[in-house]
Amino acid sequence: PANRPVRSISIIQDHGGRVDWSPDGNSLVFDRQNADGYFDLYVMTRDGKIGSRLTEGNSRINQRHNGNPTWHPSGKYIVFQSEEEQHYNVADQWPPNPGIGVYSNLYATTPDGAQFWRLTDIRIKQSLADGLPALGALNPRFSRDGTKLAWTERFADGGRWGKWRIYHADFVERAAGPRLENARVLLQPTGKMGAYMTALAFSPDANRLLLAGNLDGQDEFGMDQYIFDLETRALKNLQNTPDLWEEGAAWSPDGNRIVYMTNIGSPIDFHNPNWFFQKHTREYWMMSADGSNKQRLTCFNVSGAPEYIAQSAIVAASKFSPDGKWLAGVVGVDYGTKEKANYRLKIALIEFK
Repeated sequence: PANRPVRSISIIQDHGGRVDWSPDGNSLVFDRQNADGYFDLYVMTRDGKIGSRLTEGNSRINQRHNGNPTWHPSGKYIVFQSEEEQHYNVADQWPPNPGIGVYSNLYATTPDGAQFWRLTDIRIKQSLADGLPALGALNPRFSRDGTKLAWTERFADGGRWGKWRIYHADFVERAAGPRLENARVLLQPTGKMGAYMTALAFSPDANRLLLAGNLDGQDEFGMDQYIFDLETRALKNLQNTPDLWEEGAAWSPDGNRIVYMTNIGSPIDFHNPNWFFQKHTREYWMMSADGSNKQRLTCFNVSGAPEYIAQSAIVAASKFSPDGKWLAGVVGVDYGTKEKANYRLKIALIEFK
């Protein structure tokens, strides 16, 4: 669209994944899948130059999947999810990857990877007969002042991808390092609600939380974005589009805009069990924080657009820069066959007008 509020779009990491900004907006932390199949964490400049390798080959932290980072507003810590070394079906790298997070706990590290602290203590399934479901803590999100941390937990089997709920805790600095206190469940599936939900962002005043999920009972592939009021516990659906997959949202620092991914124009077969390998496309759209004024941001799949990618492309999680002038997001480019998608993740940087 001629009136879209985008000045430029560029790929700054050809191999990258979930990403977050440093408080000063000059650096980004991201995860990337390496040759061994596992994701690791790195810090880079805004033009894509890697400065620090936080987890790759670092004996202080688990050497399996490490990813989905969030930077503390003070700049002193990065919180992320880390796959524990020992768990059931340990050879399968898919369930624990940072986009899913099974068998993971939350950890904190310094931006140079010199120190690590475990923040959660999820029980890790070790055998088929131990009676535990496949649990995981993932997708951490800080409040603007850094005193609160919200995250998502896979707490039971069920639904298409398991049952998920939202946790909330105080992030506290002690002499021995950071820790979580007063951890409590904010929201979990009840009644007619669907099984899937995930935390995406706090509002600037930290009184509301942006979520994605099938909280009206729609299929997981038909998830919407919701605003959850932490005081009244009221849920507001911002989209009400049960036939579209809409997730990966980011809330602007001023609280006025929400960017989200959608597969509009590229439907997904809800009955296909191999959901990740379905060939489809997704783009970023933006709306006002009340769900109005929806407009398209990206055209990765539109021939003739400046950012057009010849292969099919999807987008996923995104984050606004602290000043709201930039958006860093995940772009998956399909290098698979005609019958089966195979997405390689990259990191795009979007500059707003």
